[in-house]
Amino acid sequence: MQLNITPTDEPGGFRIEGELDLSAEPVLTSLMADALAKGHVITLDVSAVSFIDSSGLRALLTLASKGRADGATRVVLVKPSEAVQRLLELTLPGGVPGLEIRD
Repeated sequence: MQLNITPTDEPGGFRIEGELDLSAEPVLTSLMADALAKGHVITLDVSAVSFIDSSGLRALLTLASKGRADGATRVVLVKPSEAVQRLLELTLPGGVPGLEIRD
């Protein structure tokens, strides 16, 4: 399954479905960087992400670090799928500044 990224009604909001891997990283990073540059908080519904690898994680961490410039949380992961939850628990058990998780 490929990655589908769909804007939501919320400015800076996106729904991500499919596999977040190396092939998807440049697209995701580019779309989200544009939204951050416009000053939007990035809200990602990742409930339908079936697979995420280190490249996908790197994209999320890059976004979070770019968005932290003002000290506020700028990237919010909404309803993380089991795959996303597992990767975050294994690699970042203490969380990351600038990245918020909402169930």
